[in-house]
Amino acid sequence: METSWLLRIFGLSRVVFGAWLALAPSKPGELWFGESRPGASTAALLRSVGGRDVGLGLGLAADPRPSSLWLRVGILADAVDAAATLLNRDRIPAKNFLTGFLGGLSYAVIGAAIAVRGRTDH
Repeated sequence: METSWLLRIFGLSRVVFGAWLALAPSKPGELWFGESRPGASTAALLRSVGGRDVGLGLGLAADPRPSSLWLRVGILADAVDAAATLLNRDRIPAKNFLTGFLGGLSYAVIGAAIAVRGRTDH
């Protein structure tokens, strides 16, 4: 599969995930933080992260190049999500910590892997 198509699919997956966070933060809040009914602060955070991901995903889908700034900013955002979860691991139930940490980390790694693959395509 061409790298540009992988990046479009990756960007659109971010749009779908971001929309879920923004529009229905209860389930993501439960999975990420262990809160079955997230409070206003958690819901606001999840909605803002969701909006960020929708924007990053749409940008990447429109500019699906390995050198795209959208891709690089998305990788950074995902790494920060993983790091923030790691820094708060003592406040998050273990199974939820793994979901949040590995979710952010996996998106960062997948994005980086696609970027590297794209640079080596000829």
